[in-house]
Amino acid sequence: MPSILVKSWLFLAKEIVANFQVRKQGVLIFVFPEISGSGVKDTSTDVLESIAVASFRSLALGLLANAPDEPYFAQGFTGGEAGSEAEFASFIFKQLDETKRRTNGKLHKFGKSGFFK
Repeated sequence: MPSILVKSWLFLAKEIVANFQVRKQGVLIFVFPEISGSGVKDTSTDVLESIAVASFRSLALGLLANAPDEPYFAQGFTGGEAGSEAEFASFIFKQLDETKRRTNGKLHKFGKSGFFK
């Protein structure tokens, strides 16, 4: 994945956050996988893809950490396994629809996690 895509995410997120701060409202949702699904076995591609995903994850976590002090609403969603894209999407929409559990700055993890994976 080219570095231009990582910079694009950074600049886009920066502009969106600045707009939301001026408007004192908005909703920012980050969705990113924990796994790669390209199917390509080229190690140079795998390394670049890993770097791009890690950069996006770092950007999202940084913005989510600051979200509770901001006038806009932000949440993140991560996880998923190859073949479970529909379930991951359902999980995201379910979390967004449940207004009681909406916590600004929260990172939701989908799928099995913890010791017994």
